[in-house]
Amino acid sequence: MSDHLPVFVTSSVNILCKSDRFIYKRTYSDNNRANFLLNLCNIDWSDIVDPVEYMSADTLYSAFIQKFFNAFENSFPVKKLKMTNKKFSRNPWITPGLIKWCNKEQKLYKCFVSDPSEQNESKYKSYRNKLKVLLNKAETTYYKEQEVKVI
Repeated sequence: MSDHLPVFVTSSVNILCKSDRFIYKRTYSDNNRANFLLNLCNIDWSDIVDPVEYMSADTLYSAFIQKFFNAFENSFPVKKLKMTNKKFSRNPWITPGLIKWCNKEQKLYKCFVSDPSEQNESKYKSYRNKLKVLLNKAETTYYKEQEVKVI
């Protein structure tokens, strides 16, 4: 016999699984914008511009929104992108520019490890130190802005 009782823990914390590591994004490139304008030009607007007498404003507005939204969806489709730490940061204060700095710092580190010369070491260490300063500034300004929003 045992005097130990089973212990259960329940939690409402969402754990980010590999299947959740995707974001959905639209691409607003110049090509897609031109395609959107072309789609808008090719839509038959006659039923909205010259409505039948008994059609209400709500019905006309709904028809307009439906046509506009369909053109938008066709021109700017939602794409599923895999989140990688190289492109997306978990920390909200890290900007795309800082992500580029981090990626370059990783490349300099790999170069330093593969060829440990004094020149590679000094490049890596100076870049790393500059990056640390930038990351600390970005983090402090982010939290200061959050404090201002709360107050």
